[in-house]
Amino acid sequence: MGVVPPVGIACGLIGFGIVIYAIWLRPDFDYDDWARAFVTEIVIAVAAAHLSLVAITGTTGRFRWVEYLAYGLNLLAMLLLLSAVWDENVDDDFWRFFGIVMVLLLAVTIARPILNRLQPHRDDTASFQPEPGLAAVFCPRCGTRLPTPGGASCAACGASFQVLIASEQPPDR
Repeated sequence: MGVVPPVGIACGLIGFGIVIYAIWLRPDFDYDDWARAFVTEIVIAVAAAHLSLVAITGTTGRFRWVEYLAYGLNLLAMLLLLSAVWDENVDDDFWRFFGIVMVLLLAVTIARPILNRLQPHRDDTASFQPEPGLAAVFCPRCGTRLPTPGGASCAACGASFQVLIASEQPPDR
């Protein structure tokens, strides 16, 4: 996301600084402008955090448009909220439209990881190599945890064994 995460962090810190300044120093000026500035900083920080979280899953292929839709809805929601903060004359229709945008943004955000799981993944079976040190942790006979992973006998049931792990497909990690 390039500069988006640092900008979000900076806006969060500036918003925090505004609140600390307004609470502790109690300057004698119009608090409405300071409250608007604080809300502006926090809205930008939350939008940047959302963009970063959406980008981290990294959708590829045919569902890439969902990522771009999430970016666009995020930007639209941020601009609508900032316009409502700075313009005191917003009506009910504005808030209805804002609610629609937020519901769509939530739906797209939830749909992204679901659609990402629907993507076919490449076949890794040919390149699978077992992990070094992969050993039994539990007794295959009674299920008791072994005191040393990879041990050849179980103290609980007295079974002795040799574990060979062979798989045609890599385990889910």
